[in-house]
Amino acid sequence: MAKEGLRYAVIGVVWLLLCPLLALPYILWGIWQQRRGAYALFSLWLGIMAYISFPSEDLYRHYFLYTFFEVRPISAVSWIDVSLNGVLPYIYWVMSHAGIAYAWLRLMEITIGFYLLTRVYRWMLSQSQREYSKGEQFARASLVFLFFDFLYTVMGVKYGFALCLYVYALHLLMNLGQRKWGIVVLIITCAWHSSFVFTAPMVWALYRLKLSKKKALWLCVILAVLAPIAIYTVGEAILGRRFDFYFSKKAGDVISYGAMTPIGFALFILPKLAILPLAVVVMKHYNAERRWCRIALGWLILTVALMSNAVTLYRFWWAVMAVDVMALFEIEAYEPLSEKTIRGLILAGICFTCLNCLTYHKELMHSPYYKAFYPAPLTLSQDYQKQEVYYKIQHDGSFR
Repeated sequence: MAKEGLRYAVIGVVWLLLCPLLALPYILWGIWQQRRGAYALFSLWLGIMAYISFPSEDLYRHYFLYTFFEVRPISAVSWIDVSLNGVLPYIYWVMSHAGIAYAWLRLMEITIGFYLLTRVYRWMLSQSQREYSKGEQFARASLVFLFFDFLYTVMGVKYGFALCLYVYALHLLMNLGQRKWGIVVLIITCAWHSSFVFTAPMVWALYRLKLSKKKALWLCVILAVLAPIAIYTVGEAILGRRFDFYFSKKAGDVISYGAMTPIGFALFILPKLAILPLAVVVMKHYNAERRWCRIALGWLILTVALMSNAVTLYRFWWAVMAVDVMALFEIEAYEPLSEKTIRGLILAGICFTCLNCLTYHKELMHSPYYKAFYPAPLTLSQDYQKQEVYYKIQHDGSFR
């Protein structure tokens, strides 16, 4: 078995180096067969696809920040930069002055982030009281990927990777009992995206309450009324500049559903609806003694409390997705779910992914994914030229 795993890993690396796109079937076959190294290869494959993706939206704004620090001293990093983007401005300065292409950061984020998710998933299944066939394990691996917003992780830079770190920190704290390393990873999470400075403690407090579903429902109703009032009363003092970006009138087009076009609203809301089956299954089997279920409930309560804001709905609902999948595996350890339920969830995940592709259709159309046919060293030796990026992308991050 060890020799087979080593042989698979070596062949997989060679395939990936020669032609990433043609390596994908072999990598997926390895996941089906539960070969050693298959998940690492798949995570690296996703990282290569992220490297190729054209920088637009938030990704463009961070690319612009990277080029800004390219010709400036480290003292140019201001407190405003740090308060808005955490540790990233310093990373951009180091990368740009070391001659490291910006796309390498995306490759690193996606590869490490998704690999950490697979480590949590594999541990959850290994601790289950039931035996999984190869097909059943592949189905659950599919759920991990389908219910994590890969495209937004690539185009958004910060939140997706921070969410991967957050899930892994919970794994260290709750599954492995490694408090020291769990707190370290949680600190890195907060440094990568400061929203977790506020949300992680709130969810943890809800987790500690061990709420019943009835109490959680009442809490949702109360917070849905009180939370917006509290934010608009003391939010600016607590959040500083972030209040302007996510809650003030200055951010109207970003946070308001009314500012969306009918098509834009449909593309925004339909993927969220596709996730409902997963949330319903987890809440149906909710047990206050199960740790991941309580974390999932905490994020659901936060989502309902601030769903009037489009930004918080997007991000909190995304966190619900990420922890709901792990809660699902926790539930299965005690209450085996029918294959009909799993197939329905896979279908919902496929719907979410397809709808997300519609949302990011411009990014998909403009990104030269044909480069995945090239040998990986050639693909990774090329980066976007500044003139090309500034020619195709407007200052707000959208395509011209």
